Amino acid sequence: MKEVKIYLMRVDLLDLNDERFWESVSEERRAKAQRIRTEEGQRLSLGAGLLLEYGVRAWNPGYVGKVRTRQNEFGKPEVVMDMDGGFLEDGKAGGGREGAGLRRMCISLTHSGSVAGCAVADVEVGLDIEKVKGYDGKVAGRFFQDEERQFVEGKGKADRGAAFCEQWVLKESFVKAVGMGFHLPIEEFTVHRGEKIWVEQSAVEGEFEFRLERLDREYQMAVCTKGAADISVTWVELADVIG
Repeated sequence: MKEVKIYLMRVDLLDLNDERFWESVSEERRAKAQRIRTEEGQRLSLGAGLLLEYGVRAWNPGYVGKVRTRQNEFGKPEVVMDMDGGFLEDGKAGGGREGAGLRRMCISLTHSGSVAGCAVADVEVGLDIEKVKGYDGKVAGRFFQDEERQFVEGKGKADRGAAFCEQWVLKESFVKAVGMGFHLPIEEFTVHRGEKIWVEQSAVEGEFEFRLERLDREYQMAVCTKGAADISVTWVELADVIG
């Protein structure tokens, strides 16, 4: 069985003046977070970077140095697993071959409101978290297929915001799992709801599975994997991610 480890963290109390947090992430992540104009945005971006560092080392303890990422041809982030990236194998450098002798690792990052998340897996994975808000009929009309929109609008008015958020994170998690970015428009496939959640699409081959989970009154999470996987969710404290 494939495995997915999800790490979540609340970042509203992350002190941006505490240099320990900035020093615990790579230069690229630090620069990306610092380019964001709002403190809320900086906390979310930095928090995702901190969870990436935490999750990669939990998955592969031999990773040395700060975690470096690169983007595939569609913009999906991937962890650099070559010798320069800092992996060690049996106390020796990995011989210059990417991922030499190391466990396969796919990642997915997300953040919303005051929650950051990171998934680390040995299967293609997409993780999305959104803060539940009201129902936006214009957005649904633009990005949802008829069946999806009808599912949401079939709920009572008080429940449509939550149903809309559920459908949105399911679709976003699939886009992230596939890793095609804007090359797979979110309005061009349908996520069906029923006894089982499944996606109807023609962009990629393979079967995809979904997990939908309400984190609390405010946040909705969806995980999409290519094939079945054992998924675990861990909440991490700020003190745990300081390197």
